[in-house]
Amino acid sequence: MSVCASVHVEPDMWHKRLENPSLYKIDTLSEVLLLSKQKINKTSHHCHVCHLAKQMHLPFKLSTHMRNQPFELIHIDTWGPFYVPTIDGFRYFLTIVDDFSRATWIYMLKQKSDVLHVFHGFLNRVETQYNA
Repeated sequence: MSVCASVHVEPDMWHKRLENPSLYKIDTLSEVLLLSKQKINKTSHHCHVCHLAKQMHLPFKLSTHMRNQPFELIHIDTWGPFYVPTIDGFRYFLTIVDDFSRATWIYMLKQKSDVLHVFHGFLNRVETQYNA
């Protein structure tokens, strides 16, 4: 008998360690995982990650509009504040994606109001470097 056999680990712990397999699979592996012979109570089991992964969502509609050149259409998203700032104190992020090439730029911002300054610099760079 191994030393690990004396350690009692709950099925929920194995569910997290094995990256959220179904409870049926945990039950199937109960002998290998040295779990007790009792069945896992599926009604009291609650996993936040499993709940989000199994949510239904509508698919995106396919777009028939194709862009012919870079920077004809760009997508911009600002998000934050992130609850843990970076070492340099950045808490907001600006993401810019070119629809034609799918090239992506990510800018870190200390304040949300920095978007205007950063975006103006991005436009200048596009006009001078890419002649677009």
